[in-house]
Amino acid sequence: MRILLAALLLIGCGKKEEQDPALDYIIKDVTGDVAKAKAAIAAGKPDDGQFKCAGALAGLAQLKTAKPELAKELDDTCNHDIHLAFLTRATEKAEAARKAQPDAKVVSECFSADHDLAVESLRKAKREDDAAKALEARFDAACPKTK
Repeated sequence: MRILLAALLLIGCGKKEEQDPALDYIIKDVTGDVAKAKAAIAAGKPDDGQFKCAGALAGLAQLKTAKPELAKELDDTCNHDIHLAFLTRATEKAEAARKAQPDAKVVSECFSADHDLAVESLRKAKREDDAAKALEARFDAACPKTK
């Protein structure tokens, strides 16, 4: 009887717990969305990745314990990289406009929702790093505040 009990315990210990099907779906969905967001960023089209990030971020809390490496990749891509891409685009547009019109008092590219939302999003996510601050400084140089 002891041998049978020991055998059953060993078999039971080797059994892998089944993962929640909802979590499997989240992992699969987020993996695809992060890849698409990264591709959009690399192509210079952060708009195409923005909605992938919005959906994927809904699963961040579950991923932090189940798949921490995927959670970090999601956080890096969607709470930093995509906002940095928007900020880069806004900064480059403002610099090009200022170069084309160096004496203009007002340049329309200096009124940029992309810039404002990217900076706000980076700060809210506590992801405003040196790269973001450098882009903000470049934007401010192209678009000096007037009194």
